[in-house]
Amino acid sequence: MPRRSRVPTVFLPLLGAGVWMLTAGAPPRAQAIDPEPAIRWQHPVSDAVTVEIDVPPGWEVIEPAEAGDVTRFAPVDGSHCDVRVEFALASGARPPIAGDDALRALVDAEAQDFLDHAVESRYTLRELRGPVAAGYYFMLRDRAPRRKRAVFLNRGALLAQNAVVRFSIETSKPDLPAIRQALKMLAGSRARVAAAGTPATATSASHEAGPGE
Repeated sequence: MPRRSRVPTVFLPLLGAGVWMLTAGAPPRAQAIDPEPAIRWQHPVSDAVTVEIDVPPGWEVIEPAEAGDVTRFAPVDGSHCDVRVEFALASGARPPIAGDDALRALVDAEAQDFLDHAVESRYTLRELRGPVAAGYYFMLRDRAPRRKRAVFLNRGALLAQNAVVRFSIETSKPDLPAIRQALKMLAGSRARVAAAGTPATATSASHEAGPGE
């Protein structure tokens, strides 16, 4: 079965009587709450290259049950937002991705192919950029979705250094906040190259991302 990694949501403790000492006439001071760290999820794409994605709180990672299956990300609050992601080296992609023009052509060709299955007869390529990764995506409505709730499709690809991240976001509505969260999460993708003689992690893994990482 697929392995799930859940990023917990934040729960605030109840404040009992006597916790706050208030000076007469002074407004209460808000309690400082450290933001919950994201989970840094890692996926090796070669012996030396690993893609890292910071998964926000309230999301879970459903890792592939078998080699070659897609990795999935989903919010745990019941929002229907199914994010499916595939990873590859840019040089090993089909066709190989040598730069921005090749990446745009890849996404454009995928959009053209999907038009036969879409409600719309045209599409717009949109840019998606993060600190390191950059790419393109499009949004179309599936005329005959695999599942009744997977009507709206955001699909595209990012180039993160020497790795390609291809993604598909399926939702029941076009304006869910989870879509923006998913796009921001994917835009933060980055590739880490292991030092010579140090192989990348053999399997997918996740850990809590601390300050400064």
